[in-house]
Amino acid sequence: MKTILILDDEPEICLLLAAILKGMGYSTIQSVTISEAKDRLHQNKVDLLIMDIHLADGNGIEEVPRMKVLKPGLQIVLMSAFHSQDVTRMELNQSIYAFMSKPFSRSQVVSIITHLFPTIVT
Repeated sequence: MKTILILDDEPEICLLLAAILKGMGYSTIQSVTISEAKDRLHQNKVDLLIMDIHLADGNGIEEVPRMKVLKPGLQIVLMSAFHSQDVTRMELNQSIYAFMSKPFSRSQVVSIITHLFPTIVT
């Protein structure tokens, strides 16, 4: 089973994403801080990180390279209510897999995850 780490400083967003992903057959881990997420990356096999850009303890865009050093090969989906040029450049450089706009819909989450992990049937 694939494991997805959700990093957002809004616990409600974590819970909503976890419910959608669990309904798709994935295991989820939730974090509300960058430091907590890094600990979880060290302690768990994580296949995907869904990370907010604007976090209480830092900037998700700046954390992408650090997360990839901690877990080489980690797929990352960034999310935010605001799409920036930095995100576009990261997508073009393949530093992140996708960008998810907030508010997101269940169908948007399903579409992104299905494209990333096509062997899991929802």
